[in-house]
Amino acid sequence: MNDVSSETLARLQLLVAAQGDSRLVEQAITKFGTAQLAAKAPALRSRLKAGLTADTSSIVDYEINAARKVGARIINGSDQSYPDALSSIDPVLFSIRGSWPSGPVVAVVGSRDADAYGLEIASTLGQVCAQSGVSVVSGAAHGIDAAALNATLDAGGTALAFLGFGIAHRAATVPSELLDRLLSVGTVISEFLPTARGSKTSYLARNRLIAALADVTIVVQAKVKSGSLNTAKHAKRLGRPVFAIPGDVGVAINEGSNHLISSGQAQMLTHLGTLGRMLGRPELKRARWPARFRAADSPRKLADNEPSRLDLTASERVLAAIERAGGALDRIQLAAAIASDLSVLDELLMELELEGYVGRDPAGRYTARRTKKG
Repeated sequence: MNDVSSETLARLQLLVAAQGDSRLVEQAITKFGTAQLAAKAPALRSRLKAGLTADTSSIVDYEINAARKVGARIINGSDQSYPDALSSIDPVLFSIRGSWPSGPVVAVVGSRDADAYGLEIASTLGQVCAQSGVSVVSGAAHGIDAAALNATLDAGGTALAFLGFGIAHRAATVPSELLDRLLSVGTVISEFLPTARGSKTSYLARNRLIAALADVTIVVQAKVKSGSLNTAKHAKRLGRPVFAIPGDVGVAINEGSNHLISSGQAQMLTHLGTLGRMLGRPELKRARWPARFRAADSPRKLADNEPSRLDLTASERVLAAIERAGGALDRIQLAAAIASDLSVLDELLMELELEGYVGRDPAGRYTARRTKKG
């Protein structure tokens, strides 16, 4: 086992003894300093001590060999540094096939039951991120996750997946073809024993890793109760930006993502230039969503798909309207004042806020800054 450090080996032994319960192992490492010291400590918790039997070593060997069969290595934070974004989490160990990303990372997550619209949006996000050198991470589930990762790989980009089960296991939640692709040309990561089966707890646990690794999280489509909203919650707690794609209000798989927007937990993402500014990728201003039409007999697009840019004429109208009203207006009042569609106004206000030309007062109303902030 010369490719597995002594500390990683001890962590594996404790994880096997704990029957995969990483919380017990984390507590032991915190108490005794290292897994090696914990495994030998007389005061080790009885459950862990009882699990450290003669069979433990053979099970550990089996887990290591299982990881090797898929080309994965098993590491821990003390013998190989995790990315800085994960340093505050520091899981017991990782099985990883591939390499950690360099540069910006975007998490694209959403429903397994995505419709054609959601899949198209997810694929576009994967493609444009790849083309601008931005890595894409998700849980690799059917639907939105798979569409984003496949598109990223198709465009020659860096795709990463955190699994909710062991790296040597196969689960129906992840398309087998996608997992094969990721194991071959992408990166697959798991914090669980290599042969571990997934559970509701393990799937929810890995969401914190997706959110932590990503500079930005984008929820494409999600129901009100979903793992995607759980990922967004972790991202918000970490202080990371969260975006959501607005969807048809009559479709259940959009309820959760639309709620993120309406409740202020996520910014609405309607122009890719907004994402580009957040990631330091100005070339995304030129990226476009796929053209869509209101009906087969109507040539009018639902969105004009023009490159994201600040409309100076409309901007001046917004600033003037705020000043005429005495310095503060909410979005509904602003829409009426400049005779603008709310979806168009929301994008413009986001642009102006990001550029530092408007702010918000404690009541959430927009205020004007004639001199750009910062």
